[in-house]
Amino acid sequence: INTSFSFVFDVLFHLALDSNVRRTWTEKMIQLLSSSPSLSAAFVADLAKRSRTVCENWIRAYSVECSEEASSYAALRIFACAMASTVSQPSEQLLLSNWTQSWASQVADRERLLKKREHIGAMPTRLETARQLEDVANIGGTATGVGIIISFITELVELSPRMNLRNVNICFFIRELASLHSRVQANLLRDAMNAAQLLMRLFCLAMREKTPHDYLKQFFPGSSLPMETARMMSKPETNTSNLLHMQHSGMNGNEYQSEKDLLLLEAIGCLFGLPWVKQEPLTFETGSVHRGRVNVALTPAAVQALTSIFEESKPSESNGMSKNDVQFYMSRFHHRLNMQKIDNIFERYGVQQPDGNQLLYLDGFLEFYQSAAQANELEVREHFHVLGYRPNLTRLSDEARFYSDESGEKHHNYPIEAIAIEVARYRTALPLLETTDLLFNLHFAHHIIHSCPNPVAYTLLVAFAFGRDTRRIIHETLKVYQENRQQWDNDWSQMCTTVFMILAAIPDEWQKDRINMLLTSDHNAALGLLRAGNTCANTREHHHYAEKILELMKTLKKFRSISNWMAENQVFQEWMEPQQRRMHSLQSRNDHSGRRDGHHNMHVNVQAHSDSEGVNDSDIDSDEESAFDDSGVKEMKVEGAGLREINGTYAKVGHNDGVPKFMRTSRYNGRSVDFMLFRCKLTDGTRRWYISIVPENAHPGTTQDIDFYAVGPSQQQNALDPNIPPREGWIAIPSNGGGGPAPQVYPKESNVVGDNEMGYL
Repeated sequence: INTSFSFVFDVLFHLALDSNVRRTWTEKMIQLLSSSPSLSAAFVADLAKRSRTVCENWIRAYSVECSEEASSYAALRIFACAMASTVSQPSEQLLLSNWTQSWASQVADRERLLKKREHIGAMPTRLETARQLEDVANIGGTATGVGIIISFITELVELSPRMNLRNVNICFFIRELASLHSRVQANLLRDAMNAAQLLMRLFCLAMREKTPHDYLKQFFPGSSLPMETARMMSKPETNTSNLLHMQHSGMNGNEYQSEKDLLLLEAIGCLFGLPWVKQEPLTFETGSVHRGRVNVALTPAAVQALTSIFEESKPSESNGMSKNDVQFYMSRFHHRLNMQKIDNIFERYGVQQPDGNQLLYLDGFLEFYQSAAQANELEVREHFHVLGYRPNLTRLSDEARFYSDESGEKHHNYPIEAIAIEVARYRTALPLLETTDLLFNLHFAHHIIHSCPNPVAYTLLVAFAFGRDTRRIIHETLKVYQENRQQWDNDWSQMCTTVFMILAAIPDEWQKDRINMLLTSDHNAALGLLRAGNTCANTREHHHYAEKILELMKTLKKFRSISNWMAENQVFQEWMEPQQRRMHSLQSRNDHSGRRDGHHNMHVNVQAHSDSEGVNDSDIDSDEESAFDDSGVKEMKVEGAGLREINGTYAKVGHNDGVPKFMRTSRYNGRSVDFMLFRCKLTDGTRRWYISIVPENAHPGTTQDIDFYAVGPSQQQNALDPNIPPREGWIAIPSNGGGGPAPQVYPKESNVVGDNEMGYL
């Protein structure tokens, strides 16, 4: 066995291996060690002894010196498995618990010296007391091999600047140790690593020269060494492929710099008790080659998740998804839906049916996502996020994903709210360490948001802020947002927006106080959002800032906590009313690319939809009250439509194209959807009424809509009152599912003012 280990780590993993060969050896080694704790204990003891040497130090070799990333990760996975298997033994658990307590006492002594303002040096990387617990000559007796290895990891994190640039693999190793499936082993290892201050060391490694408080820089001088200083001290032969840069270049929250930045943040999240922030791979290399390119396939976890998504998204009575189903599915992710993209999906992955239509079956659905993951993995992960999946491709609980309204009907929570509810369910497992209050500061939030995908960033920030007094960061974030009031889209404004959403979503005892401060703070340099909007709306020179806040409030009002607060507290909201905004010459920013074309056939014309250059500001759809609308109609009745889900009462929900728009919530294809009855202006200048599904957060009248019925142009011109839909003259749009007969539409009598004057009997 020792010879086999030596062959693997001294020879095999240093070769240019085929991925299948490496994967096979790795899985065999993991299987062997997992099945034999005694063998693992012997292997860990050997690893621990090697950590005190130079030439045969396997942990150092694969976490610092190996330039082949795949081999490094494979070896570190094996080491982590061996340590977990060893910790399953009661004797090692007792030794590791004693080691953890000794580390905690050692840190407490340093903190007492700090409080006495006595001189303190760097935090040790080994036990200076109870040294018998790290005696390599007595591992398994009085010493713990696992503890010795963890101390060596802290030493590597705090190593010389030349090695500090190479700590990417160390972060991978820490992440693997802190994200084990076995709760007992994972908790023991995580507690031990936190006792050795690995969480704070990684925090300093992320922050570098921006590490808050001088005492942290004294405790962890290697981790907090400025990047530029480390570069100047590094040797020229340092392998730059493994550099860990916690820097960004003005990226938004949907982009992250590289996997190497992400590993550090995943390690921090796992140490904090959030093992699901470890991203599960979406694809893997199969080992076969086609046309000079290595073939990839979806991982089993990705296939399982996508299969569940497909089953939920297709109609229950069908084995596949129609174009209409895919359009509805994609509208959950894209506010500006590209119909050409859907046509391309069906052209490549769809199956022709005898009736001439096409269906997308499960195989095609999986093939599409396999191709999409190769082309844009981040976008695919965002799809999983919106659909309620964690980064490790396990699903959030139903409690987090859904809420029920007063009628008992289920609705989806906003994705950030879902994450916050899920973190709240696991709050007792989060470490209650005083030092973790440092993790939720503005500079670190900036790093997180611009260094990893949204689901990871949201989870980390929610966990760091949950149950804590966040008044300082609210003040700082409002101040930064106010200082950047001239900029709509710079990275600091985007970071502030994300922080506002995080703070509003956390369902703890501080939530109402946070929202109250966030919206109504009266500090001049950091006014609450509603107070600032109310102030700026009355000054011509600052009206653009009120406009910016108005756009932000549209997003924040999607959170039930914000919506409920605003319903209970009417202060500083008058300026947001449409009439007040007209008085102050404020126009809300709307994107109207992709308007409907003016063709009389009701089929989608992609080229016509994509042309929006001829749309004038006066044509822009708006939810504002129309100054000329005096119809008095509050509800409309739709009857007789071939698509039965369309029929029913539609309530007035605002205005579009200067006239009322109406909405009805109903079930369609097994889902709860909002049917919209509205008028919009076409690119040829005509106006037409539609009954459609309009995607959430989108304006009616764009290519994103799924249209079922529309009024013919001649009937529209002959309407008695153009401000409300005509009764007759509706046309079905069968390509989208609008079957005949067409409906009749008329005002509901109890809510009509002056029926006879409008020509209705």
